[in-house]
Amino acid sequence: MAIELINIGRIANDGTGDDLREAFTKVNRSLEDLDLRIDDNTEGLNVGAGAEVFKRRNGYDLEFRTIVSGANAVVTENTNTVTVAVDPTLADRDVIADAGAMTVPARQGIRVMGEQGITTSVDQASNSLLISGNASLSTDTNPTLTSTLNGNQNDIVNIDLMTANNVASLVHNIDIRDHEGFFEDFDLGEVRGAGIRSFLDYFRYYIDIEFGTVDNPIGPDLDFGAF
Repeated sequence: MAIELINIGRIANDGTGDDLREAFTKVNRSLEDLDLRIDDNTEGLNVGAGAEVFKRRNGYDLEFRTIVSGANAVVTENTNTVTVAVDPTLADRDVIADAGAMTVPARQGIRVMGEQGITTSVDQASNSLLISGNASLSTDTNPTLTSTLNGNQNDIVNIDLMTANNVASLVHNIDIRDHEGFFEDFDLGEVRGAGIRSFLDYFRYYIDIEFGTVDNPIGPDLDFGAF
């Protein structure tokens, strides 16, 4: 019960306060209540095999140890309860890749490995994961472009076979589109003769070119080398 207070009236001997019997009755009941609350035999008791929360009794004070957060646990103090939970950063984590996914159990690490010229390393000073690439097309068995390839004014050499739907480029610095008219509407008929393997071979063997005379040369300048 609550401590009972003695009514002492408004002023001395005004007759409105408790009489002596009532006053000391309240004193006795309050002392009995205090005696029942804490006596010399009152102690805290830790039960179970866990860590002990009760520390000691100091006079009329019962002292308990404070629960604090640790490296892997978080303590939350609520109105009527105290919640101890595992650090959420240590919970299971889903790892999703371009091909497949996996769940990494709590408190376990994941290894990052490189392939085909890709290497990985760690920088403990900055707590960083470094991924370095030195891959080339020679390590890719089936390279595929997903956008335009920019050669940046560099050459592509040692090509065995090139297959393309359309090639927009110069051939030995010549735009072959300027010569399209020379290769249209020609009927060569039946081509005979050894060594005729192309349209140019036919012109070389069977077409006469008029160069004019020595005194009055005409036509293109041709260099046939030395006799």
